[in-house]
Amino acid sequence: MKCIVVDLELNQPSNKIIQIGAVLLNARSGKIIDYFSVFVNPEELLSDFIVKLTGITQQQVDSGMSIHEGLSVFWDFVRLNTPTLVAAWGSDVRFLRRESANIGLSSLPKKIRELDIKAMFQVIKCGFPSRKVRGGLADTLHMFGFEFDGRPHNALDDARNTSKLLNYAVNLQYSMQLIQKTVGGQHRTNTSKVDKSDKEQQKSHSRGIPSCS
Repeated sequence: MKCIVVDLELNQPSNKIIQIGAVLLNARSGKIIDYFSVFVNPEELLSDFIVKLTGITQQQVDSGMSIHEGLSVFWDFVRLNTPTLVAAWGSDVRFLRRESANIGLSSLPKKIRELDIKAMFQVIKCGFPSRKVRGGLADTLHMFGFEFDGRPHNALDDARNTSKLLNYAVNLQYSMQLIQKTVGGQHRTNTSKVDKSDKEQQKSHSRGIPSCS
């Protein structure tokens, strides 16, 4: 199953996009097939807080793409690879769609699904009450036995690390389906045996022959 995981970095307080990072992966195996990363020029100065948080410099965004070009090449990346879904840690996919609509760009094709991995893991965490639950990407990775590789708040590194959680969730789903299929099959077999036994007992009683329990 081909999927794209995307992440955004935004300037503050304007919330203008300054970096789009994404990975194309096989969500079942976890293998990353391709990468996407562009800097976007917000046409304003980066806040000191964002420079420190992300490591992105003013020079990088000043020489980056316009918002129209950056969004266009990202959606071209999506359409070219025809993934089953586009996912993000949080609401970045919805944010991308809204920003695209604001400048008249078509975005996510209707046949491609959208997934909020953060919301999904808030549900998955409920199944692990013994583990300390925290909300961030790095904390969630650690909770499920993964290390964060790269620099936090770099869009490409965040996307790459978020893809680990998508791979985990997909395989968890397959495991649960297998368990349900196995248990369901055993249940049907046992039910069939009980039904057959009941019928034999009914025949025995109808013939006046004692049945064996």
